[in-house]
Amino acid sequence: MINTFLVLMYKLLLDILFYFYVYPIYGSEPYFAEYGSADFLKWLIASVLTVAIWLFMSRLYSRDTRPSVFFILVQFFIIIVPSLVLFGMQDRPYFHVLLLCSAFFLLNMIVRLMPNIRIPPPPALLAFGLVAIGLICITYVYIGLISTGGVSRFNFDFYSVYDVREKYKMEMLPWFDYFVPWVAYVINMAFLVYFYSKKIWFLVFLVVVAQLLLFGMTNFKSFLFLPIVVLGIIVVRKYLTQPRLILLGLFASIGAGLVINAAGEDMGMSMVRRVLFVPGALHGLYFDYFSANPSAAMAGTRFAYFFSSHYDVNSIDLIARYFWGTKINPDVGWVGDAFSQFGWAGVIVYTIILAVLLKITDSLATGIPYPHTQKIEGMIVGVAIVLCESALFTTLLTHGFIILLVAFWILSYFWRRRPLTGC
Repeated sequence: MINTFLVLMYKLLLDILFYFYVYPIYGSEPYFAEYGSADFLKWLIASVLTVAIWLFMSRLYSRDTRPSVFFILVQFFIIIVPSLVLFGMQDRPYFHVLLLCSAFFLLNMIVRLMPNIRIPPPPALLAFGLVAIGLICITYVYIGLISTGGVSRFNFDFYSVYDVREKYKMEMLPWFDYFVPWVAYVINMAFLVYFYSKKIWFLVFLVVVAQLLLFGMTNFKSFLFLPIVVLGIIVVRKYLTQPRLILLGLFASIGAGLVINAAGEDMGMSMVRRVLFVPGALHGLYFDYFSANPSAAMAGTRFAYFFSSHYDVNSIDLIARYFWGTKINPDVGWVGDAFSQFGWAGVIVYTIILAVLLKITDSLATGIPYPHTQKIEGMIVGVAIVLCESALFTTLLTHGFIILLVAFWILSYFWRRRPLTGC
């Protein structure tokens, strides 16, 4: 009952934030400007749906603490609830909610009903070999960043991040599109979690510093905040259930944004908007465009020929060109991307693929002894949030979901075979 009340309070808080803060400042952005004003009936339906979906999940995952459940909860709080807020506060079409809720329902049912896959820990030689490859990857990233002007780009001014990113993209080395996110989202965080579990505080500090350096040379804000989130989850998780942990983090983030905004810095509300409203809002643009136009069918990729795509650029560029009239990167989460590529069929297929990946995550976690199963939730959060605003296959490859699965596999060896002192 307490969790249901907290979920409803979260939804109402987002309603208030959108009406009094986000829309008055950012209402001219295409993902908001394309829609109308508040509709009481839709707001009421959205509120009832929020509670109904939550009660459905509570019944489905009662006392379930698998990594997949944590992953799904992140999707619920960052995609589903904010999209329901926009549905009521902007009189958005019913089919937006139908698409998102159908995909979410299918994901939940498959994850709940599909059995785990037994995956044994890696042999010792392979585990150490994979760790060595991770260290080589880290070395390549940091030396590469420094050698391509990383020190001269070094910046912690949030108002200059986009300029720094442009410089970074112009000077980055081959494969940096993959290696830098892999290091930031997965490899560094895996070392952070493992060193914390071993209570090697100097190495914990070293990883945090390394992550700060990575942000300074690339200026992707998620790189900066991720260690704080990971360590926060590790410390607080033992006292809170998964839903309350995530809600605490969201309430704290909103509170911080409001305080920063009250101090006269627009960056505070900009960050709240970017994390909690933009992912859901962009889904709406993709749903509207590709429900009225042919599906992208992998346009802009090497697979476009096999699906007889009608376009010469990818779905992101199509949306940018149509709604902004310029080349930007309005990335969308897995449901929006699935619909843009193949319509309803794409939503079903992509949801099944994601469900299988989450079951593999659960299967790998079964090889990790308690209490370390709670610590790996800190590693999941980065990829889970990225999936709210990036395509499934982009998250798999570019943002390191596959690397995350490999990291779990490696940790299952070290945590089972290497006793931890003081635990």
